[in-house]
Amino acid sequence: MPVDIKTVACADSEVPNWLNRPFFEDILRKRKKEKDILVDSLKLEFVGGKGENYASTIYRGQFNTVLNQNQRRCSMIVKTAYEDNQLANDILSKNNVFTQEMEMYDKILPLYHKLLRSVGDCTQISPKSLFSDYKSKIIVFQDLSAKDFKMIDRRIRLDYEHATLVLTKLARLHAASVAVQEKGIYDLKRFDMGMFNRKTYGITSFFVTNYDALTNCVAKMMGYEMYADKLRKLRPHLVERGLKLYDPKEDELNVLIHGDLWTTNVMFRYDAEQKPIEVQLVDYQYMCWAPLTIDLHYFFNSSLTEELRQTGIDGLVQFYHHHLSDTLIKLGFGHKAPTLHELQISMLKSEFCSLIFGLLSQPTMIVDGALATEADFNAIIGLDERSLQFKEKVYTNEKVHRAIRHLLPQLDRRGLLDC
Repeated sequence: MPVDIKTVACADSEVPNWLNRPFFEDILRKRKKEKDILVDSLKLEFVGGKGENYASTIYRGQFNTVLNQNQRRCSMIVKTAYEDNQLANDILSKNNVFTQEMEMYDKILPLYHKLLRSVGDCTQISPKSLFSDYKSKIIVFQDLSAKDFKMIDRRIRLDYEHATLVLTKLARLHAASVAVQEKGIYDLKRFDMGMFNRKTYGITSFFVTNYDALTNCVAKMMGYEMYADKLRKLRPHLVERGLKLYDPKEDELNVLIHGDLWTTNVMFRYDAEQKPIEVQLVDYQYMCWAPLTIDLHYFFNSSLTEELRQTGIDGLVQFYHHHLSDTLIKLGFGHKAPTLHELQISMLKSEFCSLIFGLLSQPTMIVDGALATEADFNAIIGLDERSLQFKEKVYTNEKVHRAIRHLLPQLDRRGLLDC
């Protein structure tokens, strides 16, 4: 069921000095071209909690705007790099995550929306950017919660209705990137810094240490000892297999993937009966030019209910394919669309993603209880004793064990655990 975004009021000592009334006034004055506009009754809140925002700090600023004695309530989301976490900043700066996300919001998404509107598609894929400071790594967006958008509880995950809404938007995102690249409007191929990439290995420590925790967990599961042996033999090849998945393929459709499409990076709007009717995608820090199947596997293995993951993926791929093909045809690039059969083959070729995202990423994404309070960037990415102990605890979750019991035999039957 939908839940409101969690907000926690900021103590004065926790608010950055620059996040104040003049900051918001400057944004409004530039956008509205009204030098006399004022901000009154400013309230700042953290957005999200442990286990939700791993790579940034997010605030909500709520305030009244005052112009010619007229008041209007306003809300903005401010996203910034960690100011006091050297490990996070070192790793994320090497991956260039903040700069490329700003570029996505400021330059690329507006191109997508313009192209889609030119063929009669008024889809809004993501919230609009209101301000970006590339030097200080600050980006300000529309606050979707002010338009009644909400997040799903990441521990519950998404059912079919929610998943198909996401796939409709994802298909448009992918198709628009093909059109932009083919028309030569913007060089999207230069974005080559996904979670697995051949330039920096900062994020791969997350996958490798989780892999070790997975192996230790499987070794203790009755009847699964053989899989632990296979995982140990496979370990030296894990990173290279991940890199190959992200390498663009000449015989497949490459797109600018979202790169981090999971439950907390999608927001839904509901009707009076609480039926989801609209979705927008957020957080483009790990976008890169890669096979579109990366986004599909990531989304399916991180965000679907377990039942839907086990029984519904083929149908969801077919649903996505219909909307991808339809959008590419409208944009004049129908010839670039793979057939459904070709797409399903590509999904099989990249099925090693199920191990990476289903058994290495998702366990951390669905932490709950007391363990969720430990889920910060250092615990997830770090190599110290605290981080390693956190990951061992992650794999005690029965929801994770259920995924292991489903996915490991499936991967083994398809030869994906063999070296």
